[in-house]
Amino acid sequence: MLLHQIHDAFHNRIEDPEYWDDDRATSLANGAQDAVIRAFSIKIQAYVDLTTVDGTKNYKPPQDYLENYLLHYNSTYNLDIMFLGELSEIVGVVTDPDLEGQPTHAYMWAISGRKELHLYPVPDDAYTIQWWYYALAPTLELDNDEPMIPREFQSYLIDHMLYRANINDDKMSEVEFETLWNLKLFEMKKTSVDKVLFATRTQLSTAKEQFPQTGSADISMVLADPSGTYIW
Repeated sequence: MLLHQIHDAFHNRIEDPEYWDDDRATSLANGAQDAVIRAFSIKIQAYVDLTTVDGTKNYKPPQDYLENYLLHYNSTYNLDIMFLGELSEIVGVVTDPDLEGQPTHAYMWAISGRKELHLYPVPDDAYTIQWWYYALAPTLELDNDEPMIPREFQSYLIDHMLYRANINDDKMSEVEFETLWNLKLFEMKKTSVDKVLFATRTQLSTAKEQFPQTGSADISMVLADPSGTYIW
């Protein structure tokens, strides 16, 4: 469902579509998208190519940066960079902050209140690093933008938008909103669970066909295939 389709569906159900114009509807749509992403802990992967500068150890994260996922050199080096998450790990590894060389470790450190990526050793050359990270969901702005949630659940965004609009219009309380929205979340979660169970049953049936003479260990091995898991 594209943003302009979300607008149309919302305006068809709201009592005062003139007040709730496209700008206000877009704001509600972004709020609804964020609500679903938070409820299901949806993580969006993205990456940037980072080219280091000789003698520079800290680099600003992308605007949509949320948290680190993976850092590795391009295919020329084919080498991962170990990320240090705990202070004890940083202190244990970064024994000489001025040491220069090809970076083997990385960590986040706050500079003027904003976290930046620090590489260790300090780069002694221009290295190309793929910085994979979990990103914030892109803001819905253009007519053809699509929410970063499964299409089968995008209609629930309209429900959330209507509830928030009704609260603004004093037609619904926050308590009523929480009750109704939690019911919608339950519907979405139940659908997700049903898909996992269906995928598991399908995998089990396939395993029995492929290994009719083997035991449960072999079947479990087939069920462990990622294709048997329903992932958003």
